[in-house]
Amino acid sequence: MKTPSIKYRTLLFIVAIFCFPIILTATDDQLLKAAKYEVQGEYEEAIRIYNMEINNSPESRQLYFKRGVAKLESGHPAEAIKDFDKAIELFPYYGEAFNKRALAKWDLNKFTEALKDNNQAIALLPESAEAYYNRGLTKCKLSDNVGGLNDFNYALKLDPDYAFVYLSRGYLKLKMNDLAGAEADIDQSITLAPYNPIAYKYKSLVLMKKGEVEKAQKCLKKAEKLG
Repeated sequence: MKTPSIKYRTLLFIVAIFCFPIILTATDDQLLKAAKYEVQGEYEEAIRIYNMEINNSPESRQLYFKRGVAKLESGHPAEAIKDFDKAIELFPYYGEAFNKRALAKWDLNKFTEALKDNNQAIALLPESAEAYYNRGLTKCKLSDNVGGLNDFNYALKLDPDYAFVYLSRGYLKLKMNDLAGAEADIDQSITLAPYNPIAYKYKSLVLMKKGEVEKAQKCLKKAEKLG
């Protein structure tokens, strides 16, 4: 076989340098558009873009993962699971896919199955506060409140500013009748995320249990105002 000339090889190099990035840029542009649609809540548009990109790159685990997240956020957990399954098939060590698949199973009330994915996510992502938080939520659904509390504690060790963990841990402490601990955690969640109406609803429950009815009513009004 004849070796390509230096001139021809130089031409190929120029094509690779100047044309290939254009293809990547076009793909990146589409993914940015999809992400923007998701932020705006236009999940069907985001999914449409992911469909086209998957047709072009059917072996991309990231694209299946991104489409799965969009399907999960749009309220289609069963469809999301199919995409997470494919992402994991393409890359069996995909911790984020296990983490999100657990959430999808959680939405379908398949808590025992979700826990298996939670455990796998933590094995692959041992420094992920989100993975521990999600497992804590699953354990609480399975009536393992102590296990849930331990996971929330560890999530906050990894990320001390995780507002949702404080909120969930506060609600769990409320259920366990630790009113002082519940109030402290819910107050911290409000400090970190002051516009979350659920936090004020939980705070009102604590105050009602403490007999502070007037303060509880103020919290409820604040929650209603925030929507």
